[in-house]
Amino acid sequence: MKLFLVSCCLVSGVEMYRQMLDRAEAGDQIGLLLKGLKKDEVRRGQVVAKPGSVNMHNHYKAQVIKTGLDIIPETSRCMSLIKM
Repeated sequence: MKLFLVSCCLVSGVEMYRQMLDRAEAGDQIGLLLKGLKKDEVRRGQVVAKPGSVNMHNHYKAQVIKTGLDIIPETSRCMSLIKM
């Protein structure tokens, strides 16, 4: 996985379905008009956040509760991940 750190660009506009917006909220499907970046420097799925507001993590703790396999369809992608 490659990590791209963008430090110098300006958001000049926010669009939703080709309409300009004053602001966007979490969960909105938006497009950002960015100045100072080339088109090939941005990839689909990248995150835009206020500097210093997001911490990168590579280790997680999780609690898994094992239930009966009868509730998971055999065609489910999860079945290939279950090891007995």
